[in-house]
Amino acid sequence: MWLGLAGLSLIANLLAMPVISFVSAPSAALALLLTPFGMGDVGLRLFGYSLELVLAIAHWCVELAPAKLSTSSAMPGSSLALFALALALVTTARGAGRILLCLMAIVPAVWLWTASPQLMVHWSASGEVFVRAADNGMQRFGFAEGDGLAPLRYSALEVTACGELPCRLETPAGVIVLSEGGDCRAAPDAVLVLTLSDTTGDCPNTYRWTEVSKAGGLTARRVDSGLDVQVGTACRNRPWRQCQS
Repeated sequence: MWLGLAGLSLIANLLAMPVISFVSAPSAALALLLTPFGMGDVGLRLFGYSLELVLAIAHWCVELAPAKLSTSSAMPGSSLALFALALALVTTARGAGRILLCLMAIVPAVWLWTASPQLMVHWSASGEVFVRAADNGMQRFGFAEGDGLAPLRYSALEVTACGELPCRLETPAGVIVLSEGGDCRAAPDAVLVLTLSDTTGDCPNTYRWTEVSKAGGLTARRVDSGLDVQVGTACRNRPWRQCQS
């Protein structure tokens, strides 16, 4: 389980919740009560104005946040559980010791988050490639023609022009090459080569769009030994649903 962190989402929710609680919800109730008397439009108009205000808050927070704001690694499920435990402890425990109990959950949660593998490359089913640049920000490249969806956490990123293929991209993990095909040995220093068509040469770090698109995408994370490349999505058994490949 991996969770993304949306930029300024907390501020957006704090600003929008009073509008929803004190304007949107009462307006919806007012519309329901007035509808039998033919005056439901009054409540619906107020309800519509409130939703426009909520959307304005959301757009304002999106514009205010840096375009490339993203965490270096997604939050693992273990960190989320520990953060939830810390919140439960600080709200239910009594005395000065509750702060210490809260920190005992927060410290390992932060450590697990920061120690988790750092996302370097994601080739989504949409055909777009998301690459972590040398400045630790994410870049979005339109590379292949796909029919899937791009990751929601990077949906606000503008598409960057890669230029003429092959395209060399510098990342904290090394050089990533986007290629149309041909001899994959033309980039011997590349830690990962993504190609649109078949290649010649024996290159174990080369992945083709035909294989990646069938699997639903490719994700490469930085680990101590180099890059951990996963083609497709991890399939885990659930009590209510067996894992299906």
